[in-house]
Amino acid sequence: MREKLDNIKNIAQRCLKCKKPLCKEYCPLHNNIPVILNYINNDQIVEAKKELLKTTNMSFICSKLCDHEKSCYGHCALRNTSDGSIAFYEVENYLSTLISESDYEKISNNKIKSKIAVIGAGVSGMNVAIELAKLGLDVTLFDKNNQIGGVITDSLPNFRFNDNVVNVLVAILKKLNVEMVFNKEFGNNLNFNYIVFATGTMLSKKIFEDNASVYDGIKLLEDGKNNIQKINNANSLVIGAGNVAMDVSRLLVRSDNKVNIVYRRNIANSPASKKEIEMAINDGVNLIELRSPKQLVFDKANKLIGLEVEITELIKDDNSTRLSFKSTGECETIPC
Repeated sequence: MREKLDNIKNIAQRCLKCKKPLCKEYCPLHNNIPVILNYINNDQIVEAKKELLKTTNMSFICSKLCDHEKSCYGHCALRNTSDGSIAFYEVENYLSTLISESDYEKISNNKIKSKIAVIGAGVSGMNVAIELAKLGLDVTLFDKNNQIGGVITDSLPNFRFNDNVVNVLVAILKKLNVEMVFNKEFGNNLNFNYIVFATGTMLSKKIFEDNASVYDGIKLLEDGKNNIQKINNANSLVIGAGNVAMDVSRLLVRSDNKVNIVYRRNIANSPASKKEIEMAINDGVNLIELRSPKQLVFDKANKLIGLEVEITELIKDDNSTRLSFKSTGECETIPC
């Protein structure tokens, strides 16, 4: 633990104390990064933790899963130096290990007896439940599954994230008297003054008709979480290049599959984080760029043997922060 603290202090000591800290500006939660780093420099670890808790309840998760390249890390003033940006996510992760339910108290004994239902116990639902409960409100957190965490506990592979941290969040919610109700789907019989919907947006884009050889990526991750492996020792294609695609690809590799990612742009213009792409490549995933899925290819026995794709090229789109694509008119078939 002492070694980890020394490493965190070394990170903090590199902060330039910028007059306009872009790390804070580009952090989605606007964590006061320079102030937190200054506390650590002065051995005020408790104060650093308290400062972090002013803006986030989810450091356990954000420090591991946030796309730091596009936020604090990617906008640090030191990013073009030989030592690179300050890795605040490592500092945040260290501080998150010190957070427990004892850090949470109701900051107001609200006399308004409003009953609030929060539908969905993922990251958003947990966060809003904590914030409302701190204000002294009567909060009930619902989820259709049997635990909190949402995508974290339902489908995120264990090799990417240890979801045991939700145990700390459970303790915090209990400390704040949040009632947790599981295995319940939203209906019309809720007797509450207010309802907050935090049901997530995890929907796969369906591009092919149902087929025994075509799988929904999110469903595949959920099966993997339950140790159900439906694809083994196969030549597999994963369509898309977001973080879900990287997770699916890495999961398939672990079941002795040959895995190719097929993407209509190039990887530099993909939504996945650089870190996730790098880990997928290190795991043996192959990237096939500038290929747009067109149709499935079957043999005479109706067995899937390939994916026909259109070859694309990148073009500048003034309405987008990344390059768009257009078809070249050429097609090819990738075996799978």
